[in-house]
Amino acid sequence: MKLLRGLRSFAGIMGCLLFLGFVAPLSLYLVVVPWIALRPERRQDLGAAWVSWVARSLVAFCRMGGASFEIEGNIDCAQPGVVIMNHQSVLEVSPLVYILHPRLPRFVARARYAHGVPTVSRAIHYLDGIVIDPRRDRAGAVVAIKRAAEQGLHHAVMLFPEGHRTADGEIAPFRPAGMIALLEGRQIPVWTIVGDGFWRFRKVMNTFFGLGSVRGRLRVVERAMSPADPSDLPAFIEERRQNMIRELAKMRAEALR
Repeated sequence: MKLLRGLRSFAGIMGCLLFLGFVAPLSLYLVVVPWIALRPERRQDLGAAWVSWVARSLVAFCRMGGASFEIEGNIDCAQPGVVIMNHQSVLEVSPLVYILHPRLPRFVARARYAHGVPTVSRAIHYLDGIVIDPRRDRAGAVVAIKRAAEQGLHHAVMLFPEGHRTADGEIAPFRPAGMIALLEGRQIPVWTIVGDGFWRFRKVMNTFFGLGSVRGRLRVVERAMSPADPSDLPAFIEERRQNMIRELAKMRAEALR
């Protein structure tokens, strides 16, 4: 039985990799790119639809490999706002497509993924991602986020305020500068998502034979309006983190029942 679960997991992961390496790029360059060339005014809509299809396909392959995903709530990303979530694994990104409607938000993405990574780089481009490189230039990363906010948040922006995947699944301290740059000087909704069940599978290599033990959960916890007074932002952001911590503990207690 264990061998069969391992083989099923391997098949699911290989399906994901083959899809990302061949099917997604072929569909991109044979269908999406020519379509956008004919309808350039619909570039973002067509590109976002392709990214959503890729995400849903990856979820299907993971489920084929034995993973399960429990998804609660949805978020209207067509309006200006900020979506935050804890970050445990690469596996949690694709299921977000079932929460974020009617279009995917802009993502704050690291520069190393924005160029030369098939499918991923194009997805960042089509979603008008805010590209940052905090390792090389932390101040420049904040400036890039602030510039994007000043140009107008026409729809939601998503970021992981911890700044990296956590090794134990707990909620790490936030790096609040990015959130402050997005929220300063404007009152907009902030949605909080909490995810769990992914942290043992932080990288793709961890999942080759272990998809059958993935029991991922994503839950929309709250919607809160950011404060008008910029001096209240640090406390507001920390309150979001504390709510994440409490919700994560609640989800883990529910899983034990």
